[in-house]
Amino acid sequence: MIGRGPLLDTAADQQLFAEDASRRRALEAIEKPRHVLVVGEPGSGRSSLLYRALARAHDRGRGALLLSARVVTGSHALIDALLEVAVEHEWVPPAQRPGADDPLGPARQIRRLQQAPPNALVLLDDLTIEHAQTLFARLRDELWQTPLSIAAAVGPEVAKALSAPPANAFFDRLVTLEPLAGEDADDLLRRRTEAGQTALRSTGLIGPRQPRALVALAAGEMPPHDPMRQYELMEQAAVVAGRPGAMLVAELWARDGLSASDRELQRRLGVTRNRLTELLRALAREDILSSYAEPREGRTGRPRELYFIRQP
Repeated sequence: MIGRGPLLDTAADQQLFAEDASRRRALEAIEKPRHVLVVGEPGSGRSSLLYRALARAHDRGRGALLLSARVVTGSHALIDALLEVAVEHEWVPPAQRPGADDPLGPARQIRRLQQAPPNALVLLDDLTIEHAQTLFARLRDELWQTPLSIAAAVGPEVAKALSAPPANAFFDRLVTLEPLAGEDADDLLRRRTEAGQTALRSTGLIGPRQPRALVALAAGEMPPHDPMRQYELMEQAAVVAGRPGAMLVAELWARDGLSASDRELQRRLGVTRNRLTELLRALAREDILSSYAEPREGRTGRPRELYFIRQP
């Protein structure tokens, strides 16, 4: 399958990146010494845009790093990971990491970034509401005292949380990534065709779609749900089970099926197996998810229950 992951900052992937007006606005904003919030629906290519910004920064000789919150659990771990990468880039000197029980540790870590190069660019991806509120509300003043320009790419639910004080004052510019349509959608598919991937010749009868959905169409993988429905289901899941429920819908989107025993899924959601079982069953009771018993093919033992997004 193609189009499952973001376009990286490699030369080959950058040839596939299609810019519409909203993505050009986002990139132009990120290239200036300011803090930028990029908001996009699921499948809008938020991660790809950050890698695009990273590649352009490197081409211009600007110091830049990209950190995905997927690699950590919790806001303190995210800050520690950010400082580790800053040390690797020689922006700041090494220092002992504060203890996990040190309430002032995160603030001291952020203050270390005052030694970063002027206008150094930090690109943050996949932030949760907890990450965002810690960085841009609780530690807002500490970040303002650094020479960094920060660009964060988030979903609508995180952007909504950041619209309240004091976090709403942190960002200088907000840019929303729009669905691709017309010539912009055709450009994306043309790039896929030139890269040797089967693509549609025209999008005239398709209508505006997010890049992930267009790529799925180009590969002959008609997505089971419209991206807008994904966002609606995430909102429903949040009502049923809070942020973990919304995250679970995002993880299960367009997957063949996942079970409560999936350790990677447990890690990404930050829950135990028992808690994940409860979440899956709760969303299934609300008809957000469906499930089936995995075929055992002659093996003994209780089959795993696999969950997936319910077909409309």
